[in-house]
Amino acid sequence: MGKPRNDGKGRPIKVVMPTTYHQRLILSRSKSLRNISDFSGVYLRPSMTKEERQHDYELHINSNFILFYLF
Repeated sequence: MGKPRNDGKGRPIKVVMPTTYHQRLILSRSKSLRNISDFSGVYLRPSMTKEERQHDYELHINSNFILFYLF
């Protein structure tokens, strides 16, 4: 998953689920990890292509710009 990080954060871990059903089930329950102190810093996200990641990034930037502009 790339070069080792120098900022003290852990590296991403790729987990492959046996079926799409299992993937959706785990992702749907991932928000409950915030309630467990040992896993409060754990984040799960679905596998995305480079184009999907770029699209999500652009949506994120645009939504931040709109919020900044409104306030």
